[in-house]
Amino acid sequence: MAEAMTDEQTGFLDETLRRLVGMLAPVPRSGVLPSDTLIGGLGYDSLSLMELAFNVEDLFGLDSISMERSVAIKTVADLTAFVTDEIAEGRGTMPDSEALAEKFGEAGGY
Repeated sequence: MAEAMTDEQTGFLDETLRRLVGMLAPVPRSGVLPSDTLIGGLGYDSLSLMELAFNVEDLFGLDSISMERSVAIKTVADLTAFVTDEIAEGRGTMPDSEALAEKFGEAGGY
């Protein structure tokens, strides 16, 4: 089992996921809240959820998210908890500044 994440890492993870969720939402938006629902509140459908899953897997170095595990992810907070658990269990990693710049299109980092 990997070391527990610091408060700073947890905050960074939350911010990164909220930004990614907002960027990939069918109607992109900023100001995504942890309580926002993916389906309904943010307008995700099955195709856009798959795109989000692929991006989360890629950014955090996760194995494919199984259907069984994905059905429990209803809110942004659920997604954050899932990724946090995966990293804590050593099944994922925090992205580096290069990966963030590539994902969010910022040459200067996140």
